[in-house]
Amino acid sequence: MTWGESGTKDGEFYNPNDVAVDAMGRVFVADDGNNRLQVFTTDGQFLAKVDTTGIDGARPFFDAVGVAVSTDGIVYVADNSAIQVFRFSMTDPA
Repeated sequence: MTWGESGTKDGEFYNPNDVAVDAMGRVFVADDGNNRLQVFTTDGQFLAKVDTTGIDGARPFFDAVGVAVSTDGIVYVADNSAIQVFRFSMTDPA
């Protein structure tokens, strides 16, 4: 199964770089070209995005090149432009 296509709309990608899956089965995709992190179900249904507007008071990121999710639901995004790793909670993106 595959999902997504080239573009800038929700569920579309422009240079996806990394994928992580959390304990709830949500799939996190670091989409470098669109400066965002997108969240999906395991069958590809779009749930949410985190982009240059940020989430949960986190400083927004602009060049998402890597993503990891801890067992307690903390999301880590490597930002190549900021030369930082952003840490935030994503308790319920739906």
